[in-house]
Amino acid sequence: MNLTLIICAIVITIAFVAFVIEAIKTFARLRQSAEAIEILSLNANNRINSIDNAIETAKVLSSGISSGWLKMIAGIVGLFAVKKAAGAKNAE
Repeated sequence: MNLTLIICAIVITIAFVAFVIEAIKTFARLRQSAEAIEILSLNANNRINSIDNAIETAKVLSSGISSGWLKMIAGIVGLFAVKKAAGAKNAE
């Protein structure tokens, strides 16, 4: 009976040591993955920051359109078109 308990204790100890080793390996891989994700997220953040100028330009254009700048420009272009058409009629 004693021999059976000793063998069971040895097997349980070996299994526990194997479990601890695998857990350490898993945590090391998890740390490496977290570092890689951090690098990727910093790279993505830098790329997003690099397009801030384009976003600001789009904001200015959209606010200009909504505030009537587009209508004013279209009106000025329309005046030139009318003036050009009147000049073409006078030339005939």
